[in-house]
Amino acid sequence: MITYEEFKRYYDGGDYEPEFYVVFEDRQAEYMIIKYADGPTFQRCGTVDGSGEYKYPSLDALYGADTIDGINLKRDWDKIEEIYPNGYGTFEEYCSYWKIPIREE
Repeated sequence: MITYEEFKRYYDGGDYEPEFYVVFEDRQAEYMIIKYADGPTFQRCGTVDGSGEYKYPSLDALYGADTIDGINLKRDWDKIEEIYPNGYGTFEEYCSYWKIPIREE
């Protein structure tokens, strides 16, 4: 599992509007973080109950906020079972594509 600091570095290094799926060990739904130029959104995937998508001014603001379904990434980061970039398979592939060092130099 990656740390928030690692994720933030990968998030900051990507361009355009990368999407990151987030799977929590204690939740049935999957969630998604989408990076936009003016800040990320966080939402529940699927449309059964609506996505609850909400925009944040920065990734750090999202990290500290109480979000949909009572999730707080700062408090719940250790409950993340899997986090991965949509369309790349792994962070290694994502980092290779965007030329982001996989480990901090």
